[in-house]
Amino acid sequence: MSASADRVALEGLRLFIREVVHEVLTEERPTSTAAVEGYIGCTETARRAGVEPAAVRRWVKAGLLAAVKPPGTRGLKIKPADLDAFMQSRGTAGVLPPADPIDLTAHRLAQSIARGHK
Repeated sequence: MSASADRVALEGLRLFIREVVHEVLTEERPTSTAAVEGYIGCTETARRAGVEPAAVRRWVKAGLLAAVKPPGTRGLKIKPADLDAFMQSRGTAGVLPPADPIDLTAHRLAQSIARGHK
């Protein structure tokens, strides 16, 4: 066989293997939307709580906030009701922080002052 025929054969084999692997992975992977329906991600949880995503991960690690990591998905998933209960326990329920970063800083300062912290 010539070098060009070898390249064509190898390319065909590579494409075949890629298709087979893709089919196997697609069959085994659960659909992420069904697995996390009714949950919000760490970023959205942090936005709603007025904190950084790292703070949400610390709360989960400390056992303060319930979260799951469904198979086939990235990151933690949290039920909004669990977040609401957690926020009520902190005395910050129903307070949705602004989406703008500058307003968010002012919001956090106001929350801190309201709690009596400097």
